[in-house]
Amino acid sequence: MCERVPVFVGIDYAAQVSQVVVLDSDGHELGTRRLVSETARLVAYADRFGSVAGVALEACCGAATLADELIQRYGWPVQLAHPGFVHRMKRNPDKTDYSDARVLADLRRVGCLPPVWLAPSAIRELRRLTRGRQALVEEARRVKLRVRALLRDHRLGKPETIRRVWTQRGQAWLMELTSDARLPSESQWLLGRHLNHLGYLAAEIRAYEQRLEQAVGDDPLETLRADERTFSFQVQNQPARTVLKTLFAATQIPYEFDENANQQLDQLVSFSATNQSLWQLVRLINEKASLKIEAAGN
Repeated sequence: MCERVPVFVGIDYAAQVSQVVVLDSDGHELGTRRLVSETARLVAYADRFGSVAGVALEACCGAATLADELIQRYGWPVQLAHPGFVHRMKRNPDKTDYSDARVLADLRRVGCLPPVWLAPSAIRELRRLTRGRQALVEEARRVKLRVRALLRDHRLGKPETIRRVWTQRGQAWLMELTSDARLPSESQWLLGRHLNHLGYLAAEIRAYEQRLEQAVGDDPLETLRADERTFSFQVQNQPARTVLKTLFAATQIPYEFDENANQQLDQLVSFSATNQSLWQLVRLINEKASLKIEAAGN
């Protein structure tokens, strides 16, 4: 049985069709093709040339989901690349799908790919929720600006008894204006629609916040952050492993050490901390020893 040679794959991803370039370890092109952006087709094509030793694609909308599927389902060693850095490293005015895919494969081959962190699926879902909430907050701000513009247009200012328009009293005053004779009928109607829209947006923002609370409620790191207990530590030239063991034993929090991900566990650390929260202490030890902290379960 002949040995399969290592190959490197560059993918210029698009939602419908992606350009794929396959290189060998010497940089010779083994194949290139435009394929439907389905993981099974991408894998079937690249596997014809050898054992996939590295895969690169630029970070863009949908690329993280594709990369995650290639990693989880097929075990491909995929890295996302920073589009801006790749463009500057390319130094070539030729902007085609083929040239982009080839540069990605070549940078992955020589180990010079500017990487972008591939966030886990749960983090990407949280990002979608927070972006959705932020869009609602920005829309509410724009509606408030329209209300203020309407009032300025009719030279109406808030009463001296109201300090801020968007307090409960201020909004009650705005509702009264929807039937105030100082405003023309069309402006009254328009103000009422703006206020109704603000009420809808406020309810939607609360719904997003409740969903976010549910999403992170079982996150062990969030539980760690929410712990209000404080501790004082005096540490002088002790291994980070020993300090963390002492801290977690005192707080009765389950933990485990990943020796591969944290090769600095035996690094000596020194610090003085007074009345610090559990999360602050963990962060401090992490920074001193350059450790990686991840939530592995409840």
